[in-house]
Amino acid sequence: MIDLTPPECETWNFQLNNHWMESLDYRFHPVTVNKHTAVTRADGSVRLIVADRDPEIAGSNWIDTAGHRRGTMCLRWVRPATKPDPVARVVAVGDLGRS
Repeated sequence: MIDLTPPECETWNFQLNNHWMESLDYRFHPVTVNKHTAVTRADGSVRLIVADRDPEIAGSNWIDTAGHRRGTMCLRWVRPATKPDPVARVVAVGDLGRS
């Protein structure tokens, strides 16, 4: 689970990649989210859930591992007004609704 408050910026995105930093298969899996596609909370924050199955939680911005157990993640801002630090933590899928 990754919680962040995107800064004012031209755009931002998060994506999962393989070992060579190539995007996972976005044609068949939701492996990326950006400024225009993210479900944002009332306070402007965003919660991303990186998991191998959809947790089926409204507004969770689920990112599918597409069968990969290892790889890289990329979160980037383009011309941000500030540089906030996202908070990432490991949470059991069954506990997501309580977090």
